[in-house]
Amino acid sequence: MSEQSPLSGNQQRFMEELYRQADGNTSVKVETESVGQAIGLEKTAAGRLSEELIGKGLVEIKTLSGGIALTAEGAELIKNNGPGEAAATGLGNGPLLEESGRLALENLLSLVKQDLAADADFDLLASVVAHIRTIEAQLTSPRPHTAVLRAALEALEKDMQVAGFKKHLAGLRTLLAS
Repeated sequence: MSEQSPLSGNQQRFMEELYRQADGNTSVKVETESVGQAIGLEKTAAGRLSEELIGKGLVEIKTLSGGIALTAEGAELIKNNGPGEAAATGLGNGPLLEESGRLALENLLSLVKQDLAADADFDLLASVVAHIRTIEAQLTSPRPHTAVLRAALEALEKDMQVAGFKKHLAGLRTLLAS
């Protein structure tokens, strides 16, 4: 496919998780259900999502029992776009976080947690973890407040910068921009 149609938030999250589980390798077979579970989807929803991504040429079937793999195009899309479309959603300006912002934030937090370096300065690492826990606590609320999340994300951004965790700063800044 020469021109990609935009990915939905769940498609983006699925692709990023598949990329993570396959370590970006197009020859690694991953179970659809495993990818779906990692992002909170049931087996049937994960299957539907993988079928959509197969139709877009980003994922290929490896086995009839649910084994899939990234295509070269799918791997390249995730490699080049980082947090991608889900993060481009932003937090929004309303008093309460909208669902699209929640998905984007959950996706970004998942990526940040995966990439935390254990060899970082202990105090900075503890501070980053505390900010993440604050954000996660707010996300458990049925009415997560955008202002609280924004303050926690700004503090997280500063500590990540100082600690050298720069991989997902662009996605974090995109969330904060709106």
